[in-house]
Amino acid sequence: MQHFASVRGGANKTQIVYSCNMNFHSVVPYLDLLVRNGLVERVEGKILRYKTTGRGMQALGHFQEIEKLMPEMQAAREAA
Repeated sequence: MQHFASVRGGANKTQIVYSCNMNFHSVVPYLDLLVRNGLVERVEGKILRYKTTGRGMQALGHFQEIEKLMPEMQAAREAA
């Protein structure tokens, strides 16, 4: 979910890697998965950026609601 939230307003791959504390090789499959499922879109330009879609914002809201029901999940994410 952290990958997802990090591109909410738009971010390039470097920003996503640093915000998720991952490396470039491991973040690519997650971004591809989010794009394939219509949750994130690629925004072409001088630098490729990723941005959460409307569908992605809905999914992010659902994830946040689930976290409220499972405090242990939120605590584990914050500890990482």
